[in-house]
Amino acid sequence: MQQTNYTKLLFRILEIIGYQNNRENFVNEFEMLNRFDAVASIVDAYPLDLQARVKACKNETELRQYITEREYTSAYIRTSQNAIQEFIDSIANTLSINQKQKIINLFSSY
Repeated sequence: MQQTNYTKLLFRILEIIGYQNNRENFVNEFEMLNRFDAVASIVDAYPLDLQARVKACKNETELRQYITEREYTSAYIRTSQNAIQEFIDSIANTLSINQKQKIINLFSSY
């Protein structure tokens, strides 16, 4: 599932649960955290000397010297899946049976 699919999925979940605040801000912040977590998970696996070089990067162009698109995509997918599951787990006890069923059906369609 690609980034845009996670965006659509999260927007749909917020719709199902009746999230009243700014959904776009929520999704943007959620995705930004996932992007940072994805990069951090990659860098954490590197040797300490390489971690230091990566952490010294000042922009995405420099960062791309150390992290391949494939590594990033894989980490982003894993991070996003975990984050969405954690989000759902954190709100599960507040959801109605109908909302839970809609979320189950939503996941079945992805």
